[in-house]
Amino acid sequence: MFSNLTPESNQRPGNDPIFALSEEARSKISNGERVIDATLGCLFDDNGELLVVDAWDEVAAEIQPSMVAGYAPISGVQKFNHAIIEDTFSDFQQLKDISVSSATPGGTGAVTSSIVNFLEPGETLISPHLYWGPYNTISSLNGRKLTTYKTFTSDLDFNLEGLDQAVNQTSKENKRVLTVINSPCNNPTGYSLSSSEWDGVGEILTKASRVSRNSLIIDLAYFKFGPKNNHWLKVVERICDDVQVLIAWSGSKSFTRYGARVGGIIALNRDADSRERLKRAFSYSSRGTWSNCNHMGQFIATKLITDDRYKEQVDTERNAIINLLQDRVDVFNDQAQKYNLIYPRYEGGFFVTVFCKEPQAVAKRMRDKNVYLIPVKDGVRVGLCSVASRDISELVEVLNSCL
Repeated sequence: MFSNLTPESNQRPGNDPIFALSEEARSKISNGERVIDATLGCLFDDNGELLVVDAWDEVAAEIQPSMVAGYAPISGVQKFNHAIIEDTFSDFQQLKDISVSSATPGGTGAVTSSIVNFLEPGETLISPHLYWGPYNTISSLNGRKLTTYKTFTSDLDFNLEGLDQAVNQTSKENKRVLTVINSPCNNPTGYSLSSSEWDGVGEILTKASRVSRNSLIIDLAYFKFGPKNNHWLKVVERICDDVQVLIAWSGSKSFTRYGARVGGIIALNRDADSRERLKRAFSYSSRGTWSNCNHMGQFIATKLITDDRYKEQVDTERNAIINLLQDRVDVFNDQAQKYNLIYPRYEGGFFVTVFCKEPQAVAKRMRDKNVYLIPVKDGVRVGLCSVASRDISELVEVLNSCL
């Protein structure tokens, strides 16, 4: 028996723990057990059916195979690249004018492109300590590092001081620094930065850019489901002369098409030559990893963003989903406050993290009662996106009993 795997690859973990726990819950359900499954980040209705935006399928039905059977351009279909810029910046024409974009397989691809193009091997991505796990996986796989700072203050506000210290220290050690902010509706905490917190992020990175080359990747995976606060766009406009701002755009959540793997990276730069270099860099790294992206998915997403009729239909369908999700958020907040559970401000989104000691043990006790959550650092993540409103009170009661 032998293995030719490299030492690093020989020690890789197997299935993602979130998907493993979800499979365990689904197995129990298929065997007739009653289970509350709050593991995966997919939207389900109150009958346990996957929620989908029907407009996607209506556009798909109009497509002739010859229109999408061929390879898409490596950087993405041009109309798609323009469409995601429009979808992101809306009325901020000045930001559209200085943006370039490239298609990626979901937001994951955009994060990957950011890490490999804006950090050299051995350099560091900065993230809050409560973060989406693949940030570390992508960094490690590509020879980059991840450093974290405590996500919240003792008052459960965003920890700007911690960010400042991490950015300053890393800027002294590296020529390049990349910071990731996942807001609104952060995964796993559900937190959305306030206007003043966005101002603080901008000030910290602008100051640090005097020492090293600082870039910011804003992960917008859930931005269609968050508070209607566009102040972050004003901050982006203010800092983009000093900080390389990148946007990870994803269609997975906004169009409820997780398996379509439709996403894109957007970069802002006022200099036309720099924008051209950005496009070439994204194209090169795309060719060396996933090559081309889903042609049909780009076609459909473009139509849904740019065609007025379909855009209106998407807005109507998505608003119904947002209202359903907001009802769950309201029920959770009401029930959690009855038990004085400790968790950050939660205004909307797929997840919330409830803080506790020994998260693994808490999650195990809950699984023994057929309630499935995800243990994270300092707490457990509750995926309300997949929990029926009628089950939330029970979920909270079981959680409280297992703390």
